[in-house]
Amino acid sequence: MDSEERFWILEEELAESWHQSEVMGKALEAILSKLNIAPDQQRREKSQENSPNRESTYLNPFTETPGRRSKVKPASLADFDGSHEKGRAFLNSCIIYFAICSHQFPNDQACIHWALSFFKTDCAACFADKALHPWRKGRVPYLDWDAFAEDFAKHFCLRDEQLSAITKLEGMSWYQGKDSVEDYID
Repeated sequence: MDSEERFWILEEELAESWHQSEVMGKALEAILSKLNIAPDQQRREKSQENSPNRESTYLNPFTETPGRRSKVKPASLADFDGSHEKGRAFLNSCIIYFAICSHQFPNDQACIHWALSFFKTDCAACFADKALHPWRKGRVPYLDWDAFAEDFAKHFCLRDEQLSAITKLEGMSWYQGKDSVEDYID
């Protein structure tokens, strides 16, 4: 068997696999509709429709192309200590991780728990304890990832990031002062 024949056989097997996954997906949707359970995506869309005038500033990391999984292995996140300067970076890292490994997170609550697992010290540990307290009593403090991210941003992101950036650019650290040209350029 030459390489061209092997290629065509592999292509046929791939097409059959895609067809089988589509059939299974349709069967799963039929089962969920009979059980009167909406898939996670539909629940998310309904919750966003019920919250007036709220635009999500985050990417939706929870959508995944059916039948495809990323082969990229993302780096694990570093523990978060509650630093306001690192807050936005931590949140962005979570969103990227969810986008790459969405198959590992069945719902928003799993994403929230995973993110809270990195809150081990300082202010972040206190925030995690406060966030987990309702769960211990059987209540859900955050309905979805967006609600968690919004609360996280209130506590750990700079209030006005644009103003802070402008202040840094216009601060004294950007002037040459008494330094030599070589030191200033370095």
